[in-house]
Amino acid sequence: MTPKHIAELERVLRTHREWIAEEYEKSKNRHTTAYLKLAGYLRILLVDNDMPVLLRFAEERGKTLHAYVSEVDLRSLEGKPMWGWFGFVVSWTPERESVRVTAEEFLDRAIGLYSDCAGLACTYTPRQLIKYTANKEGVAHLDLTKPRALLEMKLMTIADQDGSSDSQEIKHAIRAIAAWTYNAIGFVLDETS
Repeated sequence: MTPKHIAELERVLRTHREWIAEEYEKSKNRHTTAYLKLAGYLRILLVDNDMPVLLRFAEERGKTLHAYVSEVDLRSLEGKPMWGWFGFVVSWTPERESVRVTAEEFLDRAIGLYSDCAGLACTYTPRQLIKYTANKEGVAHLDLTKPRALLEMKLMTIADQDGSSDSQEIKHAIRAIAAWTYNAIGFVLDETS
């Protein structure tokens, strides 16, 4: 990559870090759609097919990004009828009963599981979650016919005095990934997080 290309990646990272901070605060409201913007930012930074900006910039800087995740592998629960998500999705710093993995390993690690009565299971990874949210829900693209996997991810609903809101687990996971990403950007830019 040329110095000009690297400078452009840095500009995008700085802009997205600012946007993540803003939308993260808004997304604390269980009924907001701010998580959709976060998913769009995460898409370009972490899972874009052409160039995941954060991962590419870290590579150019010779830095390895690590994440702390639950030591439990959800795939061990396949075969039982259940729907489950990790409450602990990811952290920039060590947490109790967590293991350290690379960012790429985290993106492909199961954080959610839907298994029907026949034991047919589908695990959900951060990569899938980000892509489905950004590419199917109108952030980067809109898919009028939602895939079954996305519908299963949107099952948890909260109803309270402010109304009803689905996708609670998606919102929770996207917020956690966004917080991790905010810190990772600071790390690759050599700024305190």
